[in-house]
Amino acid sequence: MWQVTLFCSALGFAFTTAVAGGQATPNFSGKWMLDSARSVIGGRGNPAPRLTITHDATTLSIERVTTSGSQTLMYKLDGSESKNPAGRGGEATYQSRWEGAKLITTITTQGRGGLTTQTETLTIADGALTIDTSRPDPQGGAPFVSKFVYKKE
Repeated sequence: MWQVTLFCSALGFAFTTAVAGGQATPNFSGKWMLDSARSVIGGRGNPAPRLTITHDATTLSIERVTTSGSQTLMYKLDGSESKNPAGRGGEATYQSRWEGAKLITTITTQGRGGLTTQTETLTIADGALTIDTSRPDPQGGAPFVSKFVYKKE
């Protein structure tokens, strides 16, 4: 009987280690440059040509650098809300969660047309940072979808 218990314990440990190892959260830190050839800009997408990302255990900070200046967005990684500037002087609420190695953020903005929610997903694969965004069409059509691919500087 003790052999069965030992076997089940070892099997459980191996399974837990395999699952945890396959879902390690990436570190997005670094300076990133837009790869226009691999990006798909849909709707009103406005990618920053350069990003500087600082990532620690509790927060992710993205500085968007454009020719007209820079803007820094803060993401809390514990599931709580953070506030960031939105277009036309407004404010957006960001709420992030991990799904395996993907950071998924729901961004809610109050605009002229009411409340708007979009989803942003950050992933790293093959040395490239990908930011996928999806937001509804206010006219009720297909959602606007963008894919911004960045390579490390």
